[in-house]
Amino acid sequence: MVRWQDVNKKLVTLLSTGGIGVVGLLTYLFLLTGVDYTYTGDSACNGLECEAHINVTTSYWTVCFEHPSDSQRIYLELEGDTKLQKTTIGEHPETVVYKKATRGRTLWVNLNNVDNVIKTEPEIPVDWLVPARGKDNWRELKDGDCWSRGKVNKIKLVGHANKAQVIKWNFELDGGMNISIDPLWISYDYIYENLSREVPIYKDNLVVVKPVYFSNNDTWTEGYNYTTKEIIGYETVYYDGDKLGLEIGDKTINHGNVNIKDDKLVEWYFDIGDRNFEEFGECREYEVSKGACTETDILEVVKIK
Repeated sequence: MVRWQDVNKKLVTLLSTGGIGVVGLLTYLFLLTGVDYTYTGDSACNGLECEAHINVTTSYWTVCFEHPSDSQRIYLELEGDTKLQKTTIGEHPETVVYKKATRGRTLWVNLNNVDNVIKTEPEIPVDWLVPARGKDNWRELKDGDCWSRGKVNKIKLVGHANKAQVIKWNFELDGGMNISIDPLWISYDYIYENLSREVPIYKDNLVVVKPVYFSNNDTWTEGYNYTTKEIIGYETVYYDGDKLGLEIGDKTINHGNVNIKDDKLVEWYFDIGDRNFEEFGECREYEVSKGACTETDILEVVKIK
């Protein structure tokens, strides 16, 4: 494995040549002594939201994360000196991995130098989540969170595609290092008829009715207020009409008789009309037997170049 001082130097170099994304940071941290990991492979997104899970175990280092201030005291191996020297983040703002004490087995990661993106083509934003209290609850990584020794440290990455895309992480280290994180995400988005209508814009007008005095019987009517609405213009409101097709990965399906269900592409070869996809979003047995409907795993739909 690689010394933490060398991991920091490699990350500093990465920072200077285009920036450090979440996957790039994790990949280099996996080089540390005693760190092991597993991750989910190729997967279909939930529309434009894509998920991956990474489990990290560490038997030697505790690794903690923070956004340090410039005055944060740190210890680094400075140029030309193999001993750790006391300095500050402000004096070495490019620092990524550091210690806060010369002894001990706790490393710190400077999140100020890490972008919340997956640096690939196309580049997309990503949320770095960790387990929260309660079953299946997650929250964003915060200052002071750590990878604890002897435990399984769970990470959930949620990528946000802006359209149907094939998203290849493809982060591999040079120099023969046996670290490669390269799952594939396939996002999709339905295509709908883009319809519009003109909607009136109203203005409320307050009408005040004053009390009236009747002298013949020396009485007053009760005053009151009411509101009238006046149309002062119109605005255009856009909404989705009929489903026209589906964009999935780098492919487009140009008919509306299509659905995504349980990571499968479902296609009907007849007009399915206003079908309830919650209950009947998959092929029925008789539709398959007649060749009127097919189901294909999403990962088989997109051919990777």
